[in-house]
Amino acid sequence: CKWQDRPCQLVINHEEGFLLYAANGRGVNGLSPGSPPAPLWKRSFDKLRMSADDGNKLLWLDFIGDDCET
Repeated sequence: CKWQDRPCQLVINHEEGFLLYAANGRGVNGLSPGSPPAPLWKRSFDKLRMSADDGNKLLWLDFIGDDCET
């Protein structure tokens, strides 16, 4: 997927919620080998206000408390 014109990977986890990683950052975060990567952003399920898609390729996620587009 793309976010702010950057290739990314959206992960939806039943415990952690929504996590967005840089496309090449899922296995490496630059800190130390084997350490978990840091997400670009992370939101819990209870913060999801609304979601929508265009039925083709676009997904919109609107979270409570976000002042900017995510």
